Amino acid sequence: MISRRQNGNGCGHDPTDFRRFAPPIHNHPKILEEARKRIGNCLGGFWDDVFQGSRQKRSERREALGILLSCLVHRVDLVTLRVGIPGERGQFRAYTDVELSKMTGLGIRRLERAMQDLADIGFIKIQRRCKKNSDGQCIGLAAIRTLSTQFFELIGLGKKLKKERGKASDRSTMSSLSALSRNTFAALQKALHGEKKVVRKSRAEHISNLTILKHKLRSASA
Repeated sequence: MISRRQNGNGCGHDPTDFRRFAPPIHNHPKILEEARKRIGNCLGGFWDDVFQGSRQKRSERREALGILLSCLVHRVDLVTLRVGIPGERGQFRAYTDVELSKMTGLGIRRLERAMQDLADIGFIKIQRRCKKNSDGQCIGLAAIRTLSTQFFELIGLGKKLKKERGKASDRSTMSSLSALSRNTFAALQKALHGEKKVVRKSRAEHISNLTILKHKLRSASA
């Protein structure tokens, strides 16, 4: 493993060699791949406009922003723009900070600072959640992070995002209808046949039943 020069904050940042987010290789919406490319390392171009004035960031802070934002884009649900894993019936599982830390290679504190920077810029919205236990105490749940359309507009993908979200929504609807159809068919089958299991008959029993059926038919036609 290549060791990096440690700077003042000990994060291993090298100003001459920015780290990038390396996503797993699999089929992915092209618009999200293009968005990650346009994020780059948060240096130059529109990034200097974003970080002007009081928003100026040191290079190690920009590196963390680029890594985290690229990860969020890679893990976003294109229909809702929420970061996490969508499920059936509207269920959704958001990633925890620990999971995002493992995905990005950023320490928890560095990741939290980068997340807040993205929220301050307006690129993400953070919805913090909690639930009460049996003792009435609130237990924190993984926050839901939602990418803003403003971010996609800034990198020149606003119109394309609207189009691709429409396509993704149609695919999601068709998938839900397909699942509903399968479940409805299964429910009908269950209602028609009940919980009884089909008893397999032997060859001799089938022959006997056929013989009885023939006699009945002859009697009916006589």
